[in-house]
Amino acid sequence: MWLNSKSRVSVPDSFHYMISKNPLPRVREKTLPSYKKIWSSPWVSLVQVPGKKGDRPYHGLLQRPYVGIVPVLPGERTIVVRQYRPILRRHTWEFPAGTVDPGETPLQSARKELREETGLVGEKWIRLGSFFPDTGRLAMISYGFAATCRQFPRRKEWKIDGFLVRVVAVRELEQMMRKGTFRHQLHLGLWMAWKLMEKKV
Repeated sequence: MWLNSKSRVSVPDSFHYMISKNPLPRVREKTLPSYKKIWSSPWVSLVQVPGKKGDRPYHGLLQRPYVGIVPVLPGERTIVVRQYRPILRRHTWEFPAGTVDPGETPLQSARKELREETGLVGEKWIRLGSFFPDTGRLAMISYGFAATCRQFPRRKEWKIDGFLVRVVAVRELEQMMRKGTFRHQLHLGLWMAWKLMEKKV
């Protein structure tokens, strides 16, 4: 359900119900096994797990849990952010996102990332689920949220701390996806999770 520009209530009280009784898959961090670390940096670790009998060890990357947020604005609109990604050596369009710092819950981190990357404060939150973003080489759990945002600048774009923030209509976002302008695979999945949840709210 998208926000109606004339409505006073952003989303029904079922928001609170959906947070506590989320029908989408939930993955607990304790389901991840322990790993032997080969090399570590502040952001990622190279880890090793035993291979099958007679096979060489298997290697992957371990990273702190990840959070991604779909902002929900009045008038069937959302927000995307553009930032430079050094590992790709290019700018990309994405949803607000980040990693969970030690001592934080996924929701606390999601609130912080939304505020830091857009300047917005989510009013009501839906947990979209917890997922494995890459089952082949990445040992990480990803948490998805949707957040209603009523208080935001009345303009199309603004900048904050190196991020270009843009308000887009749903049809514009989906056009960006079709054209490959918005091509963060994990965030495409996040959008699908929201569309599935939206039908239940």
